[in-house]
Amino acid sequence: RCSTPCLIAVLDYVFLGRAMPNLKSWASLGAIVCGAVTYVSFDADFEVRAYGWVLAWYVVFAFDQIYIKYAVDQSSLSVWGRTYYMNALAVVPVSVMGLLSGESSAVSRG
Repeated sequence: RCSTPCLIAVLDYVFLGRAMPNLKSWASLGAIVCGAVTYVSFDADFEVRAYGWVLAWYVVFAFDQIYIKYAVDQSSLSVWGRTYYMNALAVVPVSVMGLLSGESSAVSRG
């Protein structure tokens, strides 16, 4: 999961026309990858099936990040407009979750 910035940097360049990271940034991204590889090599409970799910998540996450950046770039809203829009979209599901989980009674008790 910590290696996703490497893939996102390349996908930003390929699909969104953004600049590639500079040498210092690539060195930092390489250190992240080395840490991830080290973790995986010492993983005592290594199971191929588990890493298959990680790969599936990795692909979906990368697509999601690039699509969101594309959509935001195409939007004519200001930064504040996007923030208000996203918060307005979140009000209904968060309110429903709060009611269903009993948070309203916790809030009323103070």
